[in-house]
Amino acid sequence: MSGGSHEEHLKEVADWKKYSIGMLGLSTLFTVVNVGIISANGHHEATPNSLPYMKNRAKEFPWECSDCALFDSKCWADCRAEKAGNDE
Repeated sequence: MSGGSHEEHLKEVADWKKYSIGMLGLSTLFTVVNVGIISANGHHEATPNSLPYMKNRAKEFPWECSDCALFDSKCWADCRAEKAGNDE
């Protein structure tokens, strides 16, 4: 067995339990503060034209609505409505 007596080991274990409990409390405090800050500021959605790099494409997509991303349901609905309007 390395270094120290049984009592010293027990003291070290008790100290590390205290450190762990203290860090748990500190982590919880920081989490509550960060959640409060984020909740106070709210979540802001980006407007479609505010981030021009989001539609930076080298070539069109290989499907029916070539300007729509695969899971962009709003774009797909608009594209299909536009195509339905043009077909009539």
